[in-house]
Amino acid sequence: MDGKRINITIPNETQNGKMLKVKGMGMNKADNPNERGDLFVKILLEIPKNISDEEKRLFEQLKDLRKK
Repeated sequence: MDGKRINITIPNETQNGKMLKVKGMGMNKADNPNERGDLFVKILLEIPKNISDEEKRLFEQLKDLRKK
């Protein structure tokens, strides 16, 4: 690629492994080098392994809110 940075918006509640398409930001097309294809971005979420007691308590509160 050309090293260009882009910003993408990740929709709320996007699940791990979801693929997002960014139109026109991929590699140049073989049959027309002046045109770009689409860029596909795979979302990989990393869940913390060691969380504090306060963080656990907050996650429990979030879980309880989702049940309502």
